[in-house]
Amino acid sequence: MGRRKLTPQQAEKRRLERLQYNSDWRKRNPERVKTRDKKYHLKYKEKRLQYSKEWRIKNKEQQRISCAKWRAKNPEKALLSTRRYNVRIKFIIYDHLGGFQCVKCGFTDIRALQFDHIHQAKNSPQFGSRNSELRYYAKNPEECRKYLQILCSNCNWIKRFENDEVDHRGKAQRFGVAARET
Repeated sequence: MGRRKLTPQQAEKRRLERLQYNSDWRKRNPERVKTRDKKYHLKYKEKRLQYSKEWRIKNKEQQRISCAKWRAKNPEKALLSTRRYNVRIKFIIYDHLGGFQCVKCGFTDIRALQFDHIHQAKNSPQFGSRNSELRYYAKNPEECRKYLQILCSNCNWIKRFENDEVDHRGKAQRFGVAARET
């Protein structure tokens, strides 16, 4: 004796009952669900990441729209997420450049450390925004070491003043100091 063939209506009813049962079971057993999900995510982490990456490449426009909707719906979370991401990128660049220390004076307080372009060469990469620049250097450590250094804010401003990288004529007049000739 085999199984009896279900009508489409019966099959749909059974499918909905099964979905409801699974939903109720998940509500009754949150710890088991959490443990099971964690095991699954660990087991298939690489596979899921690869699939996700491929999907984003194939569906760029859909991904962009989805992200824009989420950001519009969750502005506080979006801002926090962006800040965390930027901090991670900066820490990667600090690692590429050898840590949290000014290369001129040895100052180590991260609140006053800045990334400085060693020299503005004609062949150095050009960027549309500061964030795209930081992402580029985070992904290209050789370029990062070639074009950037870590300076404290004092050393950075002294360097900028000495190399005439700052338009200081207006400020000099306000403070009663003779401006340098350019």
